[in-house]
Amino acid sequence: MLQSALQAERVTQIFLTHGHSDHAGSAVYWLKEGAKVFAPQDECTLLASGGPENAPQAFRYRGFEPTGILKVDDRIAIDKAFDFVVLRTPGHTSGSVCYYDERRDILISGDLMFGPVWGHMVTFLLEFITSLRQPDADLQRQIESLEKLLNSGVIKRNTLILPGHGATYHMQEKPNAVRRSSGLLRLCLRL
Repeated sequence: MLQSALQAERVTQIFLTHGHSDHAGSAVYWLKEGAKVFAPQDECTLLASGGPENAPQAFRYRGFEPTGILKVDDRIAIDKAFDFVVLRTPGHTSGSVCYYDERRDILISGDLMFGPVWGHMVTFLLEFITSLRQPDADLQRQIESLEKLLNSGVIKRNTLILPGHGATYHMQEKPNAVRRSSGLLRLCLRL
């Protein structure tokens, strides 16, 4: 789907936010196609093993080594138009990261923040299922990562959020998004 959407464009680089199958599962394909796959340093063990070992087989993939390793505060310049910094945001997995372009005020949030997926009930179900199936899905750490981005000024009123799931949105359109995400995660902790 991605390739057809790009039409004539060639995928040359992929930057993973974490090592779950729905984000990293096609990396071997892209490596064979000649793309470079970059991954957070703390996700390399997960990537090499093909995802969480306790996950059902359908959520596992062929393990691989990324082309490049990303560390916290690394900068990713793309065609002089974007300049993303790697932010450590553990919780969804132990090595999850987000990518933030301060100049353009864009946050690629991976699965730290979900967009509204068919209403917030599905968003909650995704978080809840993750909390049950992924031992590394430390919900308290994910809440702390969300709050850190908010308190440090990364997430502001006009920030454009590009979530791993759901539609993109500006914070001004969804001013309660962080509070809602934290609330859903806290509810998962109590269940």
